[in-house]
Amino acid sequence: MRKKLLAIGLIAALTTTSACSIPNPFDNKEAKESGVVKKLATYTGLTVSYSVTATEATDENVAAKIESNLSTFTEKQPKSYKAKEGDVVNIDYKGLKDGVAFDGGTAEGYDLTLGSNTFIDGFEEGLIGVKTGDKKDLNLKFPDEYSSEELAGQEVVFKVTVNSISTPATTKDLTDDFVANKIKNYTNNAGENIAVSNVTEYTNAVKEDMQTQYDEAAAEAKKQAVWKELLDNSEFEYSDEGITNLKESVDSKNLEAAQSNGYETLEEYITGVGSTLEEYNKQIEELVKQELASRLLTSKIAKKEDLELSDEEMQKEKEAMVEKYHYDSVEAMEKYAGADVVEFEIQREKVKNWLLENNKFELSKK
Repeated sequence: MRKKLLAIGLIAALTTTSACSIPNPFDNKEAKESGVVKKLATYTGLTVSYSVTATEATDENVAAKIESNLSTFTEKQPKSYKAKEGDVVNIDYKGLKDGVAFDGGTAEGYDLTLGSNTFIDGFEEGLIGVKTGDKKDLNLKFPDEYSSEELAGQEVVFKVTVNSISTPATTKDLTDDFVANKIKNYTNNAGENIAVSNVTEYTNAVKEDMQTQYDEAAAEAKKQAVWKELLDNSEFEYSDEGITNLKESVDSKNLEAAQSNGYETLEEYITGVGSTLEEYNKQIEELVKQELASRLLTSKIAKKEDLELSDEEMQKEKEAMVEKYHYDSVEAMEKYAGADVVEFEIQREKVKNWLLENNKFELSKK
């Protein structure tokens, strides 16, 4: 019954393949089996252009972030209150087609923000003006392009019961008392809780968090830009075995994704997302070559600049990844992604950070 269709994209799981099928670029024999760097581009003393959407947490975007944050704080309204756009209505609903309930059309205690454009046309609009306790029938029609063939273009009735109506807080409600009594802590992007007791502290916490995110995004954009520069200007030769092994791993992950979305075969999955097997194989082979090039480049620079990590350094970085990506343990992370993959990603990141320190960067004016 959702308006927006779920887009199932082809995934190239190049960093989550099983360890047994990943050539380790720090083992000479495996590296040779994957390919070689025929020409290594100049990788220091460069001036590289990069682009980001924002570099500074301005008062304007901080205010917009605060407005968004405040919408999670709601105040339940009395029974006489009439719902308006922006309010959150808690509802029970049942969708009927020809008098029979259809799959996915029933829910209880659902919080719906009116005006969020979450449900099909007419649903949210039909609840403007309702009060707590109201029961309403919504006579609607599913869009012709709806994902379910059974419901596409069909007329249905939704029987809705309004359990409660709440109004989200806005910046008009933001006072020192509101911060001290309702917000209390601000959880930043790193998952840290920062105690706040007044508007100034809360605003500063939001601004600092946003600036940190902008700075991190800029650093990542710089690393990606210099990495692309090196890949574009280096030359690689790949072995057939290296390409085959990695492509088989990617195919295996894509098949898992296909089956989790109800497809039986990879070809059925590919066709279902509007592609062909020929197009898929061409796309994946190109992605595989790009990944092999990245791995070979990492190995080459790491060896030349003595950037390979000790066992102690590697373990420390693994523990940091566990915390960052919220795994239960290093073992759990390695079981999911593969120990070789984890270690390689850590090594690649160290090389990229080194490149960040040994090159210059200028913000694109585009």
